[in-house]
Amino acid sequence: MNRKRTPLLAVLAAVVAVVMAACGSSSSGSAGTGSSNASAKTGPTTIRYQAVPGSLTPIEFASYLGYLPGLKIQQVGTVLGGPADIQGVATNSSDIGGAFNGSIVAAIAAGADIKAVVGYYGSNLLTYGGVYVKSNSPIHTAKDLIGKTVGVNTLGANATEVVDLWLAKEGLTPSQIKQVGFVVVSPTSAAEALQTGRLDAAFLSFATRQLAIRDKGIRQLMTDTGLLGPYTGGSEVLRTSFIRQYPRTSTELVSGVAKAIHWLQVTPRATVIETALKIAGLHGRNDDAWIPSWRSQGVLENGAYITPVDFTRWIQAMEVSGQLRHGPVSLSRLYTNAFNPYAPR
Repeated sequence: MNRKRTPLLAVLAAVVAVVMAACGSSSSGSAGTGSSNASAKTGPTTIRYQAVPGSLTPIEFASYLGYLPGLKIQQVGTVLGGPADIQGVATNSSDIGGAFNGSIVAAIAAGADIKAVVGYYGSNLLTYGGVYVKSNSPIHTAKDLIGKTVGVNTLGANATEVVDLWLAKEGLTPSQIKQVGFVVVSPTSAAEALQTGRLDAAFLSFATRQLAIRDKGIRQLMTDTGLLGPYTGGSEVLRTSFIRQYPRTSTELVSGVAKAIHWLQVTPRATVIETALKIAGLHGRNDDAWIPSWRSQGVLENGAYITPVDFTRWIQAMEVSGQLRHGPVSLSRLYTNAFNPYAPR
């Protein structure tokens, strides 16, 4: 666990550094291992991805439901959060990955060769994230967190940015905010770390939050929806070089993921849970205890098409905090809905 607070750009700087190193050892047109069984004209037939503990992976649903008929998927690793996931895409270790939209802004502003193509998670009345403490904790307000630790799944992502926005709204000064320490902990073990006293507070999201509330004797301090209202928090990205070289594959991949998100939006919860457990079993995962607590994917727009506010909210916050030092980032550089069949035309 890391007790240092790390600015969003500092976390994403590693992405660009590794990308620059990778460019010296491989051609920019390569699509990675997935392209070995296909010509440059047709594109790769195997799409590499990384899984994130405690969350549903849209590409696995897309594949299982038959929405990627010309593509196979291959899990090439597991990551704790979005920054590491999109680093895998930017460095050509994977082909598709998802992250908090603020992390995507930071990575692209720093030079990463990626673009958001479809939303994949969010917060609403059914599923959301927030800061939680033990039921008998003396922490009751934002100021009570000064000098305390808050567990998050990764630094420089959705949880840390939401907490910082909330602390500022509650009247903490920049110097006081810096005294609230973020500690990295797996989403599936955050509630246990809170309950055993290794953390003073924890940001719990989605189904893992539901499970923790049921089993761990904790109470809510704040929620992201209470601060921001319903919102789509993160997007899946592709390398822009992948998009340029393989537009047909990009279309099938993104439209398939969009169809899977739509399926998650309209399918009865019991069916989603049953399907998710089957998918976890097929992929040999044993971290599925949280799945029955799933309630919604939280994505705001039908089929997860991206809207400007999904990014402008975080651009504005990062400009105010001084995290965007590389000049403005245009929305056209950040995302495209060109491959999403649900996007308004």
